[in-house]
Amino acid sequence: LNSGNVGIGTTGPGGVLGIQKSGAAVTGLLLGNDNNTSGDYTQILFQFNQTNDSYASAIRGINVAAAARGGTLAFLTNDSSSVLQERMRIDSTGNVGIGTTAPGTALDIRTASAVNLQWGHTTIGAYGQLAYTTGMAQVYATTGNKLGLGANASGSNVVIDTTGNVGIGTTSPATLLEVG
Repeated sequence: LNSGNVGIGTTGPGGVLGIQKSGAAVTGLLLGNDNNTSGDYTQILFQFNQTNDSYASAIRGINVAAAARGGTLAFLTNDSSSVLQERMRIDSTGNVGIGTTAPGTALDIRTASAVNLQWGHTTIGAYGQLAYTTGMAQVYATTGNKLGLGANASGSNVVIDTTGNVGIGTTSPATLLEVG
């Protein structure tokens, strides 16, 4: 015990709990559960108000197949309803699911809103979106920005400008369709 901090393998823990193993290439913290039933889990809970039993977030290791050592890792957050909701999961095959507990591909994103994936550049304030609305998959650029498609990392071979003009082989089409 050092100033209220607990150290395991150290006399100077840098936080409330410090674990250190000298001379070892790997140090581990083991959370175990002797119950071998699919769906059971061990978890790390994060709490900011010790006067109630609600938690802000959690990380769970979930048993997905009894006696088969298959497991998933789930990340949960609380949206102020006092109930932890799973937001992301890495399944036993390595697939990542956001908004789904059963990811079917390497990255599987599901949402109730139209925009599914957004990426951007913080310095210039531009971003793009991949979206799905009823019956149509869509790719967007932000207002005032062109949308470009390219191959072989050689820049944009096809450009759609902000007025809807399409350029093939040109990045500044002057007409509805311009081939350069």
